[in-house]
Amino acid sequence: MEVLVLLAVLVIVVSFFKAHKTNQNFAEHKYRPAGPLLTPAERSFYGVLVKAISNDYLIFSKVRVADVIVPVKCGTKKNWRIAFNKISSKHFDFIICDKEALNILCAIELNDSSHNTSKRIKRDAFLVDSMKTANIPLYQIDAKNSYVISEVRKQLACLNPSVIKTCPRCSSLLVERIASSTRATFVGCSSYPRCTYTESSS
Repeated sequence: MEVLVLLAVLVIVVSFFKAHKTNQNFAEHKYRPAGPLLTPAERSFYGVLVKAISNDYLIFSKVRVADVIVPVKCGTKKNWRIAFNKISSKHFDFIICDKEALNILCAIELNDSSHNTSKRIKRDAFLVDSMKTANIPLYQIDAKNSYVISEVRKQLACLNPSVIKTCPRCSSLLVERIASSTRATFVGCSSYPRCTYTESSS
């Protein structure tokens, strides 16, 4: 009888400690939602950027620089770690990728007045040079109260024609199409049938 009582007490004690461990809060501090992912200025530009590029591309925001480029292995592990630490805590405002493989085509920094400080000027210069070594374009666009979609489109097309191409007739986006008869690919105006401009697919 005493053995059964001891076993019952043991079961109760074990159950108590299990319940206490399950309810244990491992967070040392309380947290709250940080709010919208983008600032009002970034959200305004994002809406314009979505309309400025074709459906063949995807836009990502707040992407860590170290997820876009990495140091080339050269020298000691310590040197690699030093180079990595220089980019690990930095982020790009926007990244444009192709829709199929999500290859990174370019990065965009939206420059407001905060980029005029000496610290940010050095940061921006470092990122520009670093992206050049990786052969990935980095576009710096001035933040504005309002944007004209066609101007943003032309600005990006001027900086990197391979990302965004415009129709020489009507300035609409050029997109890749597939001929219904031959199934061959070609580039045509996105305003078709209003504009029938086409060119061979490179």
